[in-house]
Formats: sequence, C-alpha cells, structure tokens
Amino acid sequence: MSGSDFRTVILDFDNTLYDWVAQWYYSFSAMLGEIHRISGIPLDVLKEQIRAIHQKHHTSEYAFLIEHLDIIRDGSVEATIAKYRPAIEKFREARTKHLVLYPGVMDTLINLRSSGKTLVVFTESQTFYTVMRFKHFGLDGLIDFLFTSDDHETPDNNYLEKIRSRPSEYYEIQNTKHRSVGKGRLKPDPAILRQIIDEVGSTQRNSVYVGDSLYKDVLMAKEARVFGVWAQYGEARGQPGYDLLREVSHWTDEDVERDRSLKKRDVKANAILKTGFPELLGLNGL
Repeated sequence: MSGSDFRTVILDFDNTLYDWVAQWYYSFSAMLGEIHRISGIPLDVLKEQIRAIHQKHHTSEYAFLIEHLDIIRDGSVEATIAKYRPAIEKFREARTKHLVLYPGVMDTLINLRSSGKTLVVFTESQTFYTVMRFKHFGLDGLIDFLFTSDDHETPDNNYLEKIRSRPSEYYEIQNTKHRSVGKGRLKPDPAILRQIIDEVGSTQRNSVYVGDSLYKDVLMAKEARVFGVWAQYGEARGQPGYDLLREVSHWTDEDVERDRSLKKRDVKANAILKTGFPELLGLNGL
C-alpha cells in the first residue's frame, strides 16, 4: 500500500487533534476544588463517590455529576445546583482556557481538504461534549464526517431542554455529516473502522487512520487492513493530570486488565508522527 492511494483521512479526536487530558484535568480539578471548598468534604471521599458515578455511566465526563453526587445534596436538585454554581463556573472557565487545538492542526486540515481528501473524525467519546468541542474548534464544515458514540442517559426526557440556555441548533452539527457508531463499541474493534470506511464511501486501500494510542488506534487500523499512523506526540500517559484521571475514571478493573492485555500485542505503526500533527503532510501522497 502506498501513500499515493490515500483519498480518505480518518482521524481520532481526543489527544490527536487536541489535548483532551489537559482540558479535562484543568476543568475537572477546578470544579472538584470548588466542590471541596463549599462542602468541606475530604477530597478522597469526593473522588471515591465521583468514580462510582463515572463507572455507572461509562464516562469520565458525566454532564450531570453534581445532580447525582448524593454526598453533597442539599435539598432539591435545583437548590443543590444553585449552591454549587461556583463549581460549574470554575469548570467552564478552565475548559474555555484550555480547550485548544494542537499547534498546526487547523492549517494541516485545511491543506488536506484543499487537496481533495475526504476528512473524517471518529471518537469513542459521547456525542454531547464532542459536538461542543467540534464546533468550538471551528471544524463544522471543514470535516466531512464526524462519528461519535451515543450519549449517556439524561435524568429525564426533558432535562436537556431545562438546562440549555441557547437554541437547539447551537448544540447540533450543522454542516459536517454526523453519524453514530452506537453505544459501548470500543477500539480496537476493526469492525468500527470498516463500518466508517463503508459509510463514507471509501475503501480500506484508499484510507489512512491517525490516532494517539498504539494499542487501540493503530491496532484497530492494522486489524482492519488500513494504513495506521501513530500520533505519538499525543500519548497521554505521564502527562500532568493523568493520575487524577485514573483516580476518578470510569475505567473498571476489567477495563484496566483489557488495556494491560492489549499492551502485550506486538503493534507496529506504518508511520509515526513524533513532534506534531503537521508531520502528516510529509507522508507520501498526503
């Protein structure tokens, strides 16, 4: 397979196009610190309760965490949210500050698009936050297709309408074609990548896949018989904040064991991006 065959560029989102761990850490730790300040509850107790909620809903970004954190409940849900509004604001302030694309990502995407490539983004992350970030980065319309996982359940059927302060179209993709891969499907399942390639009208031979995890992204690409590029610059382990993520993560013991088992595989990428996303343009044919 040669780079000159590539017509479709499929990209992981988190830690490939932007630093997900950093924006999660700064926003979550700001919120956690404020909850601790207001409630007086020890941090280790809060972390234990939060992890249980994250595991229940299979995400470390549960949008209704404060509502479901019983240990801080003070009367009604509405009263609790009002009391902890400063924690929500701290979260949002930190998120806005740290939610940025990696250097050179936008210019590289524009270059690829102008050369006629079909651009696809795929993430295991759930839809709500992914769409918000996607639009924040200005990717709606630049990327041809966005594939996400289905969201977790809301507290009730009308909950989103109650808490949203903007028109519904603000929370939806307007120009990029948005598709779902379903719920609970995880990398490195090659069937996910084959489904994406089929839905965008491409072929395995004409596609290249880029992701930050050697044992999930690249392994998925290899098993799907797709040219796999490792975005080594986005490797999250060892970054500031990763320890906190592990403490409150939705990862179960089974998830950790699965991850450990994957690392025993002998996975070799077809190409490696060591310093940043713009290196992708140096790949033959791109």
